[in-house]
Amino acid sequence: MDSAPRPLQGGREDLRRRPCRPGARDAGGAGRSARKQGDSAVSVVTLGDLAAAVQELAPSRLAEPWDNVGLQVGDPAAPVRSVLTAVEVTPAVLEEAVARRVDGLVCHHPLLFEPLSSLSTESPIVRLALALHDHRIGLIVVHTNLDNSAHGPSAKLAEQLGLTNAVPFPVTSRERLLKLVVFVPQEALLPVRDVLAQAGAGVIGNYSHCSFRSAGTGTFLPLTGASPSVGRVGEIQETAEFRLEMVLPESASAAIVEALRANHPYEEIAYDLYGLDNAGPARGPGRVGTLADPEPLSAFADRVAVLLRPHPLRVVGARARLVRRVAVMAGSGGDTVTQAAEAGADVLVTGDTKHHQAALAAALELCLVDAGHHETEQSAPRTLAAHLRANFGAQLTVTVAERDRSPYAPT
Repeated sequence: MDSAPRPLQGGREDLRRRPCRPGARDAGGAGRSARKQGDSAVSVVTLGDLAAAVQELAPSRLAEPWDNVGLQVGDPAAPVRSVLTAVEVTPAVLEEAVARRVDGLVCHHPLLFEPLSSLSTESPIVRLALALHDHRIGLIVVHTNLDNSAHGPSAKLAEQLGLTNAVPFPVTSRERLLKLVVFVPQEALLPVRDVLAQAGAGVIGNYSHCSFRSAGTGTFLPLTGASPSVGRVGEIQETAEFRLEMVLPESASAAIVEALRANHPYEEIAYDLYGLDNAGPARGPGRVGTLADPEPLSAFADRVAVLLRPHPLRVVGARARLVRRVAVMAGSGGDTVTQAAEAGADVLVTGDTKHHQAALAAALELCLVDAGHHETEQSAPRTLAAHLRANFGAQLTVTVAERDRSPYAPT
């Protein structure tokens, strides 16, 4: 920034309101060429578009029941040209957003979490929410739905620490599985299978493109108004077809059916979706995995400190002890100490641990590295920014907030 923005003051805030902007703009470029409404490409990004794009990364159904995610401030139809991402909305982040003249904030932590009983500006939460409204800055929150996705801060931290074979921890739910059965003529069988696989069908463990097919005969009679690719109107047709079966996650079913409709040669496609009782892929906010080689707790803690720069780093356990199996719970994870020990972890990396949780870890002979709540989740704004840039390209300016810092960071 060229100059320091003015601080928030008094009952509301002392930041000057921006002048009104036009309701639409010419936002050309190829950034959203893949995102369609009907047959025409979207030319103006809206706050609703941002919320929809975030849903692709972290669907709201993954959020915990007690959480509050999604659009919290703003008009879904409002045009958006620039966005700031952050862990949470603070006065400093708000000042940066106003100084940068952004139209939207996408944050990990909810601003509006507990129900509001009034809009009194005596509440700092209300002051922030009203200031966002006054400056026409929308707010979208991606909290436990991001944590429980494959792209959450725990998954990123596990990757940064070099964990292999990392799996969700603790397992809080499992993806519901469906089976798709579709009938395809022989010449289209492999192309349709491959398109479905690219859309997310046919994944079983470490294998993709999993399918089963069996040959048979399909019959149909084209009625008046039909345009059959095979046969003629008014005549019963028998066609050699294959029954193609593939499993899929329920979360990807809409995209997979859309891919099927776009690539199947028939005008009317015969397909079925069945719900399965099979256990689907596990979900959970944390990760547990293994280091390539054991290392002393002291060296491991030093790596965490260099990576996250916590204020300060707190460590439980003998510094000379070798650790290899690592549990990661970004954010507040002190209540997972017992589960980490049960998962066979040598050390738990988390934040916000209390005295008695640290004492429990010591009693369980589980090493503990507390690197701070904000610090262990600082990858979230970068993950969100990367996703939005990939979705909108040149149509949207996306910046990771520079003033988004832990409250424990020295000032």
